[in-house]
Amino acid sequence: FRHHVLALRAQGGRGTGDLRGSRIFSLSGYSVRNVLIDFIDNIRTGSVALRGFSGVQSIGDFYMIGTAEYRFPLLNIQRGFETHPLFIDRVHMSVFTDVGGAFDRLTANSLVVGSGAELLIDLAIGHFLSANIRFGYARGFARGGGDNVYLVLGNRF
Repeated sequence: FRHHVLALRAQGGRGTGDLRGSRIFSLSGYSVRNVLIDFIDNIRTGSVALRGFSGVQSIGDFYMIGTAEYRFPLLNIQRGFETHPLFIDRVHMSVFTDVGGAFDRLTANSLVVGSGAELLIDLAIGHFLSANIRFGYARGFARGGGDNVYLVLGNRF
């Protein structure tokens, strides 16, 4: 258990302003049709994603999301190919649960739960950028939830 990690994250927000009645926040999962590339904007993978849900799950002026993720190593590769500036560091797995929602008023049905597992490959790009490839399966346990398989290039929290 030397390199095992229990990662916890909670975040939320409240939006106000004159947006002509439109809601500020929306939470969605990874779409089965898309490969999400989020490190270009340096957004943390899963930061506003409810894994296990596809499309927009909820919208509102408030949002809350919490994640519990257990990570454990599989392989330490720590190698690149010849002199190319792409280096594979390690391969590991994670098991997670996401709880969250966007809403105008918090009720018993405002928050939904998704759980799953991911295979992660940590990369070093250009000798100074870090990223990972996540291949995952998630299941949403509420209306709009289902079985999702996804591939993500990004950063973990």
